[in-house]
Amino acid sequence: MRQACIKHDFYTCGDDDDYSAMLDQVRDLRPTTANIYLIAKDIFDHSDTEEKWEDLTVEFVMYVLSNEAVITTYTIKGG
Repeated sequence: MRQACIKHDFYTCGDDDDYSAMLDQVRDLRPTTANIYLIAKDIFDHSDTEEKWEDLTVEFVMYVLSNEAVITTYTIKGG
């Protein structure tokens, strides 16, 4: 999560407490669609949408998080 935020210049408007609270949530939540939305909305709300991201959307942040910050594993039974 931290690397994705740094790479894409997300969370540029939040303070240390806001950022720490978001990262604490990430540690506590499972990567469901609803939870990815919750974190993406927090990141969106604390990102500068005018300077670099005129057209930043929560959906784009969700896409980035799903592809760069969420690790998906699969278990095949009987295989």
